Amino acid sequence: RHERNTIAHDPIVLQAIRSKTPFTWQDVYQRTDKNGRKIIDEGRDFTQNDGLLIPIHVYDSIPGCITIGTNKLSLSQDQIRWIDVVSIQAYMKIVDFMGPFPFEVQARLSNREIDVVHYAAAGKTNWEISKILGISEHTVRAYFQTAAQKLKTVSRTHTIAVAIAQGYVLA
Repeated sequence: RHERNTIAHDPIVLQAIRSKTPFTWQDVYQRTDKNGRKIIDEGRDFTQNDGLLIPIHVYDSIPGCITIGTNKLSLSQDQIRWIDVVSIQAYMKIVDFMGPFPFEVQARLSNREIDVVHYAAAGKTNWEISKILGISEHTVRAYFQTAAQKLKTVSRTHTIAVAIAQGYVLA
């Protein structure tokens, strides 16, 4: 048997990425193709015949999910809503307790980098920023590029968006 990346093709995982609301594994099973059903069927070897997945998409945290696998799932919509609320709170507590993932550690921008990104977010050109801050346009570009590298961004807009999301610039 050849190795394959099951997670990348798992219809439950794919639905978790797309969905903002809880769903049952059975719902996904009924809507997926033959290959997706085969992947879900492999879980049944471990008596995981059905389950509930709560996608977690909250501000200031990476997306995640909480899933409950069982032999037979029997929950009302009210129960699912309560599990959803509790799951989000539990997830946030875990994130608070564990701290950021290594790739989430915020960059540390210098005061001057923050100034340059702040003015760029306000729509100022490099020339205008240079006049406001009393530095050359070349220096403005250098500060902005350094900020972009620290924030791991690929464009001016991306740098501004990440700086806003990380609280360096007020929207």
